[in-house]
Amino acid sequence: MKYEEKITTTEHGTPIIKGTNIWVNTILRLLEEGKTFDEIIKVHPELSASDISACLEYAVELVIISDFKSSTKKINEGFKKRHALADRIRAL
Repeated sequence: MKYEEKITTTEHGTPIIKGTNIWVNTILRLLEEGKTFDEIIKVHPELSASDISACLEYAVELVIISDFKSSTKKINEGFKKRHALADRIRAL
């Protein structure tokens, strides 16, 4: 399952579980508190285990994207430094 099948966004860009007004962030915080899937479903019976799994997949995707952007930025900064050094050497 792809999280896109279960997650959408509000008009303001807040990720929610499709068919509900439940924020993905709410589910992630409950999981962070140590709540089990069953405990979350008991409080939010409109959810399924696959809805909760989709929230976790969404969070992982965000971490991967963030790490990629950070790595790309570092690589680009390294290239800029090498180009600047090469320009100084050429100017000698």
